[in-house]
Amino acid sequence: MTSAQILVANLVVILLGGTLVGMVWNRRLSACWSFTALLIVAMVTNRLVAWWPATFYTRQFWTAKELALSAIEALVAIELCVVTLRAFPRARRLAIVAVTCVVVVAGLVIVGSSTPDYYAVVGIRMARAQVGIAWAYATFIAVVWWFRLPLGQFEARIVLGFALYLSAYGSLLSVLGWLGWRFYPYVAALDPAASAATIGLWLLAAWQPEAFPARRAIATARP
Repeated sequence: MTSAQILVANLVVILLGGTLVGMVWNRRLSACWSFTALLIVAMVTNRLVAWWPATFYTRQFWTAKELALSAIEALVAIELCVVTLRAFPRARRLAIVAVTCVVVVAGLVIVGSSTPDYYAVVGIRMARAQVGIAWAYATFIAVVWWFRLPLGQFEARIVLGFALYLSAYGSLLSVLGWLGWRFYPYVAALDPAASAATIGLWLLAAWQPEAFPARRAIATARP
């Protein structure tokens, strides 16, 4: 790893750690357990690569890490449907079914895009995984919008961060698959910036007190 890559990795792990501390401080770890697990897994894999690059800075570990994080991201989308819409059974059922269907379809597409070429795996399979999960979050947002449901500030920023980052990251990987590995320096430069911006959004949300006008929002929700 280069010194610049190590610097970015250190910045990202600081942001992740700050987000976790903020969640502990404001008692938000249980707001979405799979999101908490995602932050922990991201921190652990970050340190493995930064501290032991000879062992973990490899294509195989990167692919396994990305697939594991994608699976957890999908679980976050489903868990948010369960925990944030508990007071609205009709919307909750619709959100769980719709988001789960999107995740399953995305998983089937990923499995069906098997290829022995590593660059094709990055540009096709991983890109489809990111875009598919982004659609899961977009589906959740659509259900919340349709029923005019209240969504806490913290949960809303989790969803927004995922929707924006996964869409951008999936698009970058798709371009990488189309243009080849010569486009990798651009991905390597843009992805850490997008990742740091997303985690920074979560960091602010973790530390800010909840300010959502819940009663007014519930009053305007669709029955």
